[in-house]
Amino acid sequence: MADSDLRLGARIGSALVLGTIVILAALAGGVWFNVVLVVAGSVAAFEWSRVTGAADAQATAGRFPLAMAVGLLGGVAAIALLDLGTGMNIALAAVLASTVLAGLVARFAGGRAIWTMLGVAVICGAMLALLVLRQWGAWPLIWLLACVWASDIGALAAGRTFQGPRIWVRVSPNKRWSGAAGGVASAAITSVAVGLGSGMGGSAGMSVSALLTGGILVSVVAQFGDLAESAWKRHFGVKDSGTIIPGHGGIIDRVDGLAAAAIMLALIPDVMGFAA
Repeated sequence: MADSDLRLGARIGSALVLGTIVILAALAGGVWFNVVLVVAGSVAAFEWSRVTGAADAQATAGRFPLAMAVGLLGGVAAIALLDLGTGMNIALAAVLASTVLAGLVARFAGGRAIWTMLGVAVICGAMLALLVLRQWGAWPLIWLLACVWASDIGALAAGRTFQGPRIWVRVSPNKRWSGAAGGVASAAITSVAVGLGSGMGGSAGMSVSALLTGGILVSVVAQFGDLAESAWKRHFGVKDSGTIIPGHGGIIDRVDGLAAAAIMLALIPDVMGFAA
């Protein structure tokens, strides 16, 4: 999430445009959703290479973009394999192989292979998790998007309104416990509204309590992902992962929480019963 001093108008406009694109792609599925995943993953890989590579002045020029591009091929291959009906184990093997290969490329070109491998694993893992969610249906993915967005908005509004103690001043001075609570409450309410309104509750046998629990869990994990991304940026001394989104920063700034929550749901599908 970008800092609160960014212009509200730009934030709202960018969010509406990107939100519309993502929801339309989620509803369409198939190649349209895959294209959005690959484009977003490519931009995220470039941002990761820019942030981490800038701190390694002695490394060979272009090392991180090349290494991250090699790693991203694993994510693209995994998407193609899953669409062809292969098992998850094969798709994960493709991501693992590309992660190791990306680390070797980075190492031979100057160092910091661990950061390269971490970036590849997180970005490709998020791409794969989002595709898995879409394969369960459009509504599980839209439900996740709504919960994460509600968590972001609720946290921002509550934090500004109620102020109070900060969560982790050194990493993210604008995040407060009041905001975290507001994000959790907003996500829980949104989870119930979307779940029951879309019919997910009836089709999957989800009770209101299950939807409340799911919304809370998504918000907590998403906020943890947001904090982790803030710590990553602080470690490398940057404010935003990029500048591609007016008012928000980069792609990674906007999908950090979504990526964390999607990976969580893909790893433990029984938490909401989507895969049943």
